[in-house]
Amino acid sequence: MNYYSFHIGDYAKATGHLDCFEDLFHRRLLDLYYSREEALPAEVAAVCRLLRAHAPEHKEAVQSVLGEYFNLGETGWTQKRCEEEIAGAALKRSAAADSANRRWQKESAKTEGAKPPPSDPDADPDADPDADPDAGVGVESVPPLHPHDPGDANALRPHCEGIANALRTHSAGIADALPPHCEGIAPNPNPNPNPDPNTAPNAGSAAARDAIPAVPVPDPPASVGDWLNFFHREGFGPAAMQGSAKLRAALGGWVARGVDQAMLRLAMQIAQQRLGCRPNLPSYYIDIVADLLAASAPAPGPAAPPRAAAPAMARPVIEDL
Repeated sequence: MNYYSFHIGDYAKATGHLDCFEDLFHRRLLDLYYSREEALPAEVAAVCRLLRAHAPEHKEAVQSVLGEYFNLGETGWTQKRCEEEIAGAALKRSAAADSANRRWQKESAKTEGAKPPPSDPDADPDADPDADPDAGVGVESVPPLHPHDPGDANALRPHCEGIANALRTHSAGIADALPPHCEGIAPNPNPNPNPDPNTAPNAGSAAARDAIPAVPVPDPPASVGDWLNFFHREGFGPAAMQGSAKLRAALGGWVARGVDQAMLRLAMQIAQQRLGCRPNLPSYYIDIVADLLAASAPAPGPAAPPRAAAPAMARPVIEDL
């Protein structure tokens, strides 16, 4: 055995009166008993040699422990608790071995039971074994078309044109359904959950911006909410304006510095020229507005000449009287 259960409380209760040597050799006797899984030799000298007990006081301790906790029989020194633990471990090993054997026998039976299917006596011996057996079943044989036969080309042209028209219509529908990514995404003003695709305006288009309810925005805007309403009126979606602390801080700065709608529309034109389309994020215009504010700031005037130092006052001299 490489392992046995050791209960500290039970051991301390049963061996609390032993001295250091007796406790040491008691533990060694248990380890030796479990590792051999058999009774200890009847000769005390042989047991002392196995325990490396050579000093007289060591041999005396071994003799004392054997007499108190072990029984001398025909096979040698035995211990009831050790025999019970060894028998329990043997049962566990036997049960584990039986379980493993049953599992391997079951796997072997599955392997032996998987036999190849019987061959078809009517099958073509020259046929490809990897070919699909259902290939060609129920399909009419069509003679190959000659590449230079104009009749065959004319017969295929309507079919090809029909496929091209169907693909063109599908692509056009996708293009109409998706707005340009640079125009932003405006909220759907139509309360109908299934709008007519032929009449509903595209998000980000001029019709969609006109469909947004008009919210009065002072010029210049006097609060962060006014600027958000301005962007909303210009067709920017709510997702582009929410959760951006940088944008809200910049809008507050615009209010403090008196940025008006004309300056922001100029920033939009500059961004349009740079990118070829209008950015769909209001935060893109923060740096452009900052550049416009810096360019419109008044130039610093000439430095004032340094002031002349005031003449030092004459210190009265008091003569000694």
